[in-house]
Amino acid sequence: MKFRSFGDMLFRYISRMGSDLVSSVHRTFQRDLVRIFEITADGKVSGDEIDDFITIQQELERISVTVETLQFWSEKMLLSGAIDRDAYEARRKQG
Repeated sequence: MKFRSFGDMLFRYISRMGSDLVSSVHRTFQRDLVRIFEITADGKVSGDEIDDFITIQQELERISVTVETLQFWSEKMLLSGAIDRDAYEARRKQG
């Protein structure tokens, strides 16, 4: 793959990271959603469920940090001019 600039390479890397994040979130939610329903079905988290509950919380925190990082990166790219502001604004207005 040939890159025109460091910004181009970085943009593609971050874009790929975003794609990986979506796949990761999808897999995590599919697997963990069933488990969280099992854990909370009786309205409480018992001792034998606590490890799974904490693991799910940690996965959600990791996803949250990754999303915040991607949001910060996209704002930085927009402010630096690496993203065409006019095209960006026009697309955002479309919904």
